[in-house]
Amino acid sequence: MKEKFFKILNLYTLPLIVVAAGVITLLVGISNVNKSQTYSKTTAEIIKITSEYDAASESIHTNVFVRYTVDGREYDSELGSYRRSFREGMTIEIFYDPDNPVDVMATDGFSIYGIFGISALSLVLGASLLIHNVAKEVKYRREHEYDM
Repeated sequence: MKEKFFKILNLYTLPLIVVAAGVITLLVGISNVNKSQTYSKTTAEIIKITSEYDAASESIHTNVFVRYTVDGREYDSELGSYRRSFREGMTIEIFYDPDNPVDVMATDGFSIYGIFGISALSLVLGASLLIHNVAKEVKYRREHEYDM
């Protein structure tokens, strides 16, 4: 009984994790599309780029701060994304929430379309693995049904 449980777990765990990752990235992508449709666009200047090393995860997190004007008022906000092409003093386009202008996001296409691509790839890969494993299990059971 225990062996059967682990066999089923091995057959379905990875595909289901990949499908779940695809669903999560799809939801993030939908959220970004919704924001891009309700947010307004403006230009901003990159005023500061900082990097912090996180010893716990052994990774570097880069923060990008931008300055922009909405309805005659100047705002400074953290962008929330970083591209290697970003430089201090550079002018970029951003989206901002008209109801809360300090809430901003980059306008570059990768953040929206890249997420949809990753999501689609994860969903197709996970579903393919799942179908393959189910077909393999069904074939095995048919071939060995008289052995039991």
